[in-house]
Amino acid sequence: MNLNKIIEKANILDYKFILLNSIKLVDSITLSSEEAKGNSIFVAIKGFQTDGHIFIIDAYNNGCRNFIVENIDYINDDIAVDSSIVLVNDSRGAFGKISNLFYDFPFKKLKMVGITGTKGKTTVSILIYTFLKNKYKTSLFSTIKNIINNKEIEANRTTMEANELEKALRDSLNRRTTHSVVEVSSHAVTLKRIVDVEFDIGVFTSFSQDHLDLYKTMKNYFEAKLDFFRMLNNSSKKNKYAVINMVDKRGIDVANILNKSVKKIGVGYSDDCEVKILREHSSFDGLEVDFSYNKKTYSFSTKIRGRFNILNIVISYIVALLLGVKSKVINNSLAKINGIEGRFDIVVEKPFMVIVDYAHNPDSLRKILIEAKKIAKGNLIVVFGCGGDRDKEKRPIMGNIATSKASYTFITNDDTYREDPNAIIKMIVSGIKKYKNDKFSVIPDRKEAIKAALLMAKDGDVIVVAGMGHQKYQIIDNEKIKYNDKDTILSIVKELNFS
Repeated sequence: MNLNKIIEKANILDYKFILLNSIKLVDSITLSSEEAKGNSIFVAIKGFQTDGHIFIIDAYNNGCRNFIVENIDYINDDIAVDSSIVLVNDSRGAFGKISNLFYDFPFKKLKMVGITGTKGKTTVSILIYTFLKNKYKTSLFSTIKNIINNKEIEANRTTMEANELEKALRDSLNRRTTHSVVEVSSHAVTLKRIVDVEFDIGVFTSFSQDHLDLYKTMKNYFEAKLDFFRMLNNSSKKNKYAVINMVDKRGIDVANILNKSVKKIGVGYSDDCEVKILREHSSFDGLEVDFSYNKKTYSFSTKIRGRFNILNIVISYIVALLLGVKSKVINNSLAKINGIEGRFDIVVEKPFMVIVDYAHNPDSLRKILIEAKKIAKGNLIVVFGCGGDRDKEKRPIMGNIATSKASYTFITNDDTYREDPNAIIKMIVSGIKKYKNDKFSVIPDRKEAIKAALLMAKDGDVIVVAGMGHQKYQIIDNEKIKYNDKDTILSIVKELNFS
């Protein structure tokens, strides 16, 4: 199809054909001028830091002749002479809709599970995928990794851009995949990466402070979560479910927004929950849980640690049951899982313990330190920093949490992006009002901070390295540097010859 046919079929509400001078058939859709070629559609999006319209000329010089824009001021006479130009009010939304059409709506033929929430998304996504793949060909799209037909693909963000996600779903379908598990960030909803994608099951894991750099208020942030469930309401799929963490106080808001086409399954400890946790035991060896659902009692044990993971596991268990996986199969899978990469990930056990965790907001940092303190026979030491160009309000809060929960805190760099690392650290320290410098120190170099923590630790101590988790790169001054907390810890342990 050419551009005008695609636009006419893509269900875009407001558009105007400015020029129709290109006769080139479309074979790709992109936001990148570098990827835009002769048969591409280049969609110009106004980003947070850069306006994509300024790259229209670069896309044109690369051979592209099909453009979707919000601003025609960037179309010069040279571009106009042999290009097709469509003006839209919302290029993000248009990009999502034409991506759906271009890849022929693959989600309609897949059983789609979407997981959203501030914390727990990745753990739940990976657990659901692990349970489902025992019975079905299943694809996974998550923060840590993407998997199609058992082949891992590097993940660059929690939820891919619309064209990448639709292509991945189409690739999954072409490989006879029947089920797909998608981790859905609030950004993916707000930035239209999953526009009009239809899900069979929606999952709500939790809600707490994060991403206020984008949303400004907690109310706006939560509305993005609710928007995902509004999409579930509008999905044309049959037998839709929402599995909701009802222990989180915002779970009731999620439940209340659902219409009659979606069956609600609340997970919690109270009698009015469809899934009730009856017994739980958390220890260094893992978790043991009994819960009831649909007048039947289920039990499992796992080496996954951390009481906060009980709800994550039960939620994942229920989703697998809904999709036809037997409890025996789920239990066998759980028995083999030691943990999730970068999530309460025990890297070193002796002579002291070192845990890597992705905790990067106040609530997740508080919870990981509470759990780590329970298993510490000695001191609890934490190494953490906060990301740049992100929610600044959480920095002093996290500084206070770390120093109030841990015996000693090393404040260091996370991904600083374009922001001054010293300014980030200063904001973290501003929240530490109760303690003197003998409670914490600042070591900006993350590797050196981890090394200092390892040298400080004694037998029975627990070190938590928080914030970066599974990440394979650190971004300093917008330079992407190969780095991983787990690899760094193991390298230093080897260097220092701990035994």
